[in-house]
Amino acid sequence: MTASSAPVVRARGLTMAYGAVGILHGVDLDVHRGEVLALLGLIGAGRATTSAGLRRAEQSGVPA
Repeated sequence: MTASSAPVVRARGLTMAYGAVGILHGVDLDVHRGEVLALLGLIGAGRATTSAGLRRAEQSGVPA
């Protein structure tokens, strides 16, 4: 990977909430071509919520 290569996945300021309860606050993420991303953490750490937020942004056409 070179420093000038653009990421194939980029999220900036990803925020999600369930009702009035904020779950994710300002998550930034870059994944470059050839990289593998693994979200690790305990139960309730936000892995599935982060993944859902990225999918939702992609499906809505809003750049994440």
